[in-house]
Amino acid sequence: MQETGRVGRLGEDLAEEHYIRKGFVTLARNWRWGRAEIDLITGKGDLVVFVEVKTRKNADFGLPERMLTAAQKRRILNAAEAFLANLRPGLESRMDVVAVLLDANVPKLHVVEAAFIPNWMEGPVRSFQS
Repeated sequence: MQETGRVGRLGEDLAEEHYIRKGFVTLARNWRWGRAEIDLITGKGDLVVFVEVKTRKNADFGLPERMLTAAQKRRILNAAEAFLANLRPGLESRMDVVAVLLDANVPKLHVVEAAFIPNWMEGPVRSFQS
């Protein structure tokens, strides 16, 4: 596995551990739908959390949580809607971003709950339910 892949996997592992410590259950990792991939999907009670993990070795090129583009948000939201369509109705959901900074090999997590919602994006989120 390339270094970038190892760094990303480590960040996803740390994010998953964070949610497990908070009582969440992992529903999926690296779940793909079309061109979108959701790094981590967790659940607790009636809440499903879709997590985008951004990992960097250092902050030389900016903070990891600032690296999510509008197009990525749109793809993640569409994929999340498709995932929810397969679950029972009435579940709550939110989109979190976990920024992992591995500066000096000491991981630092910054969790942004409800980091983005459809209203913040350009254009509507498409519906794939029939």
